[in-house]
Amino acid sequence: PALGQLRGKTHAAELESDIARLPLGMRLWSRMGYPGIALVHTGRADAYRALTAPHTGSGADPVELVRQCAGHLALSADLITRLLLEEIEIPLPARATVRQWGGRVLASGVGSAIIPNHPLSGAVIMDRPDAPQGDLVLVGHRFDTPMVSDTLGRYGRPPGPSSIQMSGNYVPQCGLAGDDGLLRWVKDEGAPVQSLYRSTGLGWDPPQNVSLVCFRADPLVVLDRINPRTLQPWAAIDVVSRESLAAPASILAFDGIAGVSACFAPPTAHLYVRLKGGSVENPLSNEVRAVLIGDPIAGGSSRDTQADGLGYLAADRPFLNHVAHEAATSLLRIDRPRLEQQRRHGMADAPAVERQRAALATLARAGDAQATDRERLVASREAAAFAQSEYAGLRSAVEQAVASIVWFLFLLVPFAIVAEKLSLGATDVRRQLCGTTLVFLAAFAALAALHPAFALINSPTMILLGFAILLISLALCVMFLGRVGDNLSGLRAQRGSVDGTRVDALGATATAFLLGLNGMGRRKVRAGLTSATLVLITFALICFSSGRATVERSATAVGDAAYQGLLIKPGDQSGVGDDEVSALRTRYGHRFPVLPRYALFGSEDASTRQRSNPRLEVARPGSTVRGAQGRTLLQWDPRDPLLRRLRLAAGSLPSAQASDDTAMLIPAAMAEEIGLGADEFTAGPVAITLNGRPASVSGILAPDGLVGLRDIDGRGLLPFDIEAMTRVVRNRAGQVVATADDPVIDADRALLVVGAGALAIEAPYGERRTASCAVVMDGLPYKEARESILGYLDLSGRLTAYGLDGAAFIGHSGDARRGGGGVDLIVPLVIAALTVLNTMRGSVYERRDEIAVLNAVGIAPRYIAAMFFAEALVYAVIGSVAGYLLSLLLARVLALGGWNSGLDLDLASLAPVYASLMVAGVVVASTWFPARQAAEIAAPADEAGWRVPDPVGDDLSLELPFAFDARDRMGVLAFLRRYFLDHGEGGSGAFQADEPRLDAEGDASAPIPRLGARIWLKPFDQGVAQDLELRLIRDPHGVDSIAHLTLRRASGTRAAWMRLNHRFLTGLRRHFLYWRAIDRGSRDELFDEACAVAHADAARPAADKEA
Repeated sequence: PALGQLRGKTHAAELESDIARLPLGMRLWSRMGYPGIALVHTGRADAYRALTAPHTGSGADPVELVRQCAGHLALSADLITRLLLEEIEIPLPARATVRQWGGRVLASGVGSAIIPNHPLSGAVIMDRPDAPQGDLVLVGHRFDTPMVSDTLGRYGRPPGPSSIQMSGNYVPQCGLAGDDGLLRWVKDEGAPVQSLYRSTGLGWDPPQNVSLVCFRADPLVVLDRINPRTLQPWAAIDVVSRESLAAPASILAFDGIAGVSACFAPPTAHLYVRLKGGSVENPLSNEVRAVLIGDPIAGGSSRDTQADGLGYLAADRPFLNHVAHEAATSLLRIDRPRLEQQRRHGMADAPAVERQRAALATLARAGDAQATDRERLVASREAAAFAQSEYAGLRSAVEQAVASIVWFLFLLVPFAIVAEKLSLGATDVRRQLCGTTLVFLAAFAALAALHPAFALINSPTMILLGFAILLISLALCVMFLGRVGDNLSGLRAQRGSVDGTRVDALGATATAFLLGLNGMGRRKVRAGLTSATLVLITFALICFSSGRATVERSATAVGDAAYQGLLIKPGDQSGVGDDEVSALRTRYGHRFPVLPRYALFGSEDASTRQRSNPRLEVARPGSTVRGAQGRTLLQWDPRDPLLRRLRLAAGSLPSAQASDDTAMLIPAAMAEEIGLGADEFTAGPVAITLNGRPASVSGILAPDGLVGLRDIDGRGLLPFDIEAMTRVVRNRAGQVVATADDPVIDADRALLVVGAGALAIEAPYGERRTASCAVVMDGLPYKEARESILGYLDLSGRLTAYGLDGAAFIGHSGDARRGGGGVDLIVPLVIAALTVLNTMRGSVYERRDEIAVLNAVGIAPRYIAAMFFAEALVYAVIGSVAGYLLSLLLARVLALGGWNSGLDLDLASLAPVYASLMVAGVVVASTWFPARQAAEIAAPADEAGWRVPDPVGDDLSLELPFAFDARDRMGVLAFLRRYFLDHGEGGSGAFQADEPRLDAEGDASAPIPRLGARIWLKPFDQGVAQDLELRLIRDPHGVDSIAHLTLRRASGTRAAWMRLNHRFLTGLRRHFLYWRAIDRGSRDELFDEACAVAHADAARPAADKEA
């Protein structure tokens, strides 16, 4: 009967609400459908709550312990007997899968074979544990049976269900311990071995025979996983080899298991440890924020690198205890030469210098022998946080410098071409190449001499060679694409298409560019003045926007503050991690109360998507009155200042101690439902039951007690109501999160526990989270409180709510680049726009005759407009490159003369790139109106193009302006027949055609050739189909034939038919134009093809034609 009652969907939640924190693997049962049995001794609930320290019987009555053990054995024997005698039948559910696991364990590095083939006996094999999550991984407990390899290295498990299926990613692990009991051989998950023997990421349906390769290894364990800046765990921790700065060839890593990061590496490998920030759930977003490189190398590093650490030898140092101190020391050794180098070349910002000074000072405090362990830990974390910020800033400066170099190197290519055309104007190709190369090298030499980033690398020539290789690669790609285009042209030619009539957009654009340069060359004075103006404007913009970075603090007032201090609270209600709470207590707990606030949040069933808030039933012991249902439970510390703002309808605040988690306040509505009156609190707390467990109530909340209560971030304190949410959103960790607009639990259904310690009350469907954490600084003088709060903001860099001197703020601290204001940037841009507009309008006016000639030779208006846009881009390139070189030269002269006081420019950042883009955008935009005027001058008529005539009923008839002689009128039909065949079933064109019919009508003396087909127009969901008939009739005004086209609508709406036919008819007219470029031999071939098709069609039976 007990088994029958526990087969529901929610039996796991029901059990956990009765006996908190049981070491049971219930997900196999509730989610996968495997039946499970657990023996639970309800008299040892306290031992179950402390899973990491099971009850050992210390201080207990030995007789009682023996009696308990005898009871366990009797119960186990009875259950096993009933199972063997099949008195208890547990059927296999439909979702259950029975599998057999096995394979071989091999040892690498044994023998002379390249591929591992030596069997490893005695190795223990089990599934890789997940990150600690619910009941899947508990300290000291496993829910799958280990396997051991035999003398031939074979291992296996008999068929049956296993928790290996739970993770959805079967990753077997194996290891072999030495005589000392420590692991000496572990599975190799390095890339070389996994490419031969894959044993990771095997998915839901892994192979039953998996070979595991082991290597001799020693562990390296990182015990402190706290990021000193965010006070949250590092997103990832990994190791790299000191020699290659890449992952070791043989490695086995465990990140975040049981709160530590560990890896197994070869005993002789020297490793660097990389600490990454970002997102645990999205490894692609993680970035290296700190590096641990070990002790310095005696005499300095022989390699060309700034990381001069010895690294960590796992055989000598298996544990890294003082991670923050190691990180601070390593980062300062890496950053110090970088900062000194950037300072020498004018790239160092004041915040970077200040952070290094602060890191050195705090690191000195961490080494004080008179300080306590807590003080040294706090100082080490602060030093690591400052060094981490400096490390990120220096890396960003180098990355921006390289990006700016690459950008202006790309601009040097068109700049060199333009400069050669305008200054030398050589007609010989060899002289043009030589002149362009000389201009490029001269500009590159100037950039290398003036740009400070070139001093950060060992050889500027390597940049030039790398850029040349990049240009050659791009040229090869263009050549490859051109070759592909030629092949496609050949295929189209075989089907009757002619590329000679297609307009080469790239060639036309290049021609327009050269014509624009030619126009600038004939008007050198105007072009020179315009270029000089844009150079000066670009120089001004670069100077205005290239200020140095400074530390900027911002704060927004949100109202009154209930207390003074910090509030750590995620905006999406995802909760504050336990590691972050512990780090906050380490930093502030000796001076201020650090008060986490817990809450029970609702959950969503992963399989049924059913949403449920926590179930909390409050009742009076022995009462016949039906209990009241709560939907959430909050727990606050007795020292929480928000308690002073609570309004009570009866009773008083409970005087809860650290171990008391049952004294609570209940809403007035729930008190009325269970018959609890205000007069019952005269004798003290009133006894109740909460989900069947004894509890007590010390007071009743007023109806508006929690409704109007706000924290210092201006938001309420109640969790989201998952049952009322219109849309459930999960973060990458799988947690349900909410926005400020999502509904919250009704205050009349919220219980409040006042007690210290973690929330220990369980409820069905309830998920415990630390909703927020407050660092209360009440009573601290304003100056000291402000320094403590700003210190946290400077270290974390996060948007944080805080209270100061009775006012609440949301503040942030970070680097901000000083630059000109909006007016400083807008005025030069307006001047640039007006200058280019005036120049281009004058150019259009002076070149009207030239535009007319270009139009007469067949250049389309859009390419004439492109000619002026090309001229504008030339101005933009000249202004950007020359303006940047001028700003670099001025900065160097001012620095050498010591005249740069108050003019602190950072020309190696991305600000000059943005300035050049702004100038280019303004120049192109201001050319739009003159280019449009030029296109209008070149337009042959007010109405360009053609218009589809109006249909008569469902028939659309028109004559196409093409004439054909007696032979061509047959050949063009074969040409068009190929066109329709290419758009047959499975084609990707703008329409789909049935197999075309080519025949003739009329008498034999004067036949009229015709082509017919059924056409379906895209998009096909419009249902537009039509019958096409193309007849080549005699021109009544001449001897040639003209094309008469008739389209008859078969399906689809009239409006859709007319709209879609414009594209179809445009393509058909274009294909008629291609006919003009076909040579006489191809036309004769098409004439013969048309005659053969027509004769074959005439020879078909009449029944086949009708079909």
